[in-house]
Amino acid sequence: MHLLRCLVCGLTLTAVLFDPAPLRSQRVRFPAAPNTAAVTPPAPVTLGTPAATPFDPYALGPGVSTVPVIPPSGLQTPTFQPPSFVQGPPVIQGAPLIQGAPLTGANVAPALPPPALSGQAYPSTSPPAIFPDGLFPGWNPNGSWLSPFGAATVPPPYERLFEDFFLRYTWLYAEPASSNRNALEQNDFEATASMVFPGFFDTNSEIRLTPGFILSLLHGPWPAAGPLGVAQGLPNRVYSAYLDSHFRPQVTPVLAGELNARVGVYTDFDHITRHSVRVTGRGLVLVKLTPAATLKGGVEYVNRVDLKMFPAAGVLWEPNPQRRWDIYFPRPKLANYATTIADTEIWWYVGAEYGGGSWTIRHPDVSVSDRIDINDIRAILGFDFTRPGGFTGFVEGGYVFEREIIYVSAVVPDLKVDDTFMLRAGFIW
Repeated sequence: MHLLRCLVCGLTLTAVLFDPAPLRSQRVRFPAAPNTAAVTPPAPVTLGTPAATPFDPYALGPGVSTVPVIPPSGLQTPTFQPPSFVQGPPVIQGAPLIQGAPLTGANVAPALPPPALSGQAYPSTSPPAIFPDGLFPGWNPNGSWLSPFGAATVPPPYERLFEDFFLRYTWLYAEPASSNRNALEQNDFEATASMVFPGFFDTNSEIRLTPGFILSLLHGPWPAAGPLGVAQGLPNRVYSAYLDSHFRPQVTPVLAGELNARVGVYTDFDHITRHSVRVTGRGLVLVKLTPAATLKGGVEYVNRVDLKMFPAAGVLWEPNPQRRWDIYFPRPKLANYATTIADTEIWWYVGAEYGGGSWTIRHPDVSVSDRIDINDIRAILGFDFTRPGGFTGFVEGGYVFEREIIYVSAVVPDLKVDDTFMLRAGFIW
């Protein structure tokens, strides 16, 4: 029995020793080095919180990520709505370019409008005229095809109360009484000074006030006595004391006006009535057709015995700095540059005017009061000179015709006076 047990135990030990499977399962294993390339499991994702990303100045905007968020399975993917206004990067406006076209682009701020101009009612970048290129564009009267745009001159500022002192002497010749009894000699001495007030009525125009005084010495005529024994002679002297105002408003760069009013006392100071005070003046509208041509039109109020008012019209043409033609009724004047001697500029001109005047008088031979007109037309040829300091003088002569004396009273008939010639000289400084 004991022998059988020993035999079974020996067979069992032999099977265990010679079976390789148990040996493999019983093999000793040493721990391996850690694998650094192992993937770290992803961090848990919280639904609704975007992944943190670094700041990108050109990103779509704050709070918007370009990394998609993958929610766990079984949950509904939220729908992302882009914002209605995407805030881009800040705009930096650099220095403007000196030359070339202005910068454009999405990252460039729009150009600001130019600042408003002050101190000028009607700023303009083109010649102020209806036809800025002229009636014949590009034609230069000198013969070349250019566009003569003349720059407007600005008068110097006035710094004194009285400016532009003016003296003038006029002589109308008459034959002696023994040769011609219908002759009339006249000597006029005139003195004025102007006061200039700029910015009148908050405009860029000025008003000019000019007090003046004229002494007129009369000699003749010597006709026979009238029906009532009153001669047609005149007093030896008459006077004119007045205040003249001149205003030229610039309504637009093209449209302007010219307003002149004069109130004065015209008498021999022996007979003063309400008719001794007279008001005269003119009103004109000026339209600048081209840089060289200005159209003028209006009325002149002379307030004389036989003539009160007449129309006035014309064109002022200045094609170049050496020519100024004022083709204007009733005082046309065509002036042209002649030469320059040393620093004195000399011009010559031709013109015409409606001369004479109106006064209240007392007849020298009897105590009869009257009001008279002396009317004439004068054709003139003259020269004027201008020095750099502003001193201007002139000398002119002409022919005087259509002379007449108008009497208001019925006791003295009107008289035609002989034609004569005229000399006149004066200066302004």
